[in-house]
Parts: sequence; C-alpha cells; structure tokens
Amino acid sequence: MSEFDAQKLRLPTPAEDAVEGLRAAIAMVGGFASSVFSHPNWLDALVNKLEATIGQVQRGETAGASDKLRHDLSPRPSAVPRPARPTRTTGS
Repeated sequence: MSEFDAQKLRLPTPAEDAVEGLRAAIAMVGGFASSVFSHPNWLDALVNKLEATIGQVQRGETAGASDKLRHDLSPRPSAVPRPARPTRTTGS
C-alpha cells in the first residue's frame, strides 16, 4: 500500500460545488413532465435559468449568480399558496 499523499489531494472549490449542485438540479427537474408546471414553458425556462447561472459561476460572476438564484429562482410570496383561514363557528 502507498502512503497517503496530501499534496495530491485536491478538494473541489466552492464554485465547482455550486456547478455540481446546479447540474444536479437540472437533472432532477429534467425528470418532470412539463405538465407538472402551471405553464408548459416553465420547465424549459427553469432549465435555461439554471444553465445561465452555471455560466455565471464558471465565469466568476458569483454575485450575479447569487442574485439570479435569489431573485429569479426563489418562490415569490404571490406564488406560494397561503394556508386556508380558519372558519368561524358560532357557539351553541
């Protein structure tokens, strides 16, 4: 057996980790039918946004990539279903 050589050990950079996570997200959503989205084009739009974010990360534009994830891909309050309000019942 050879000894462990710490000099040959290369850990991924945060950018590489981010790209790997974004590619995993693309693979995951690629498994969905477009019919699960409220508009059939939204699947392609989501994949395009994720691919654009990968490009930004690879070019070192981490602030832009972070903004894209935060503002373009995060759910908006209007898109999140609100819980039903409890109905009032009159006491007997």
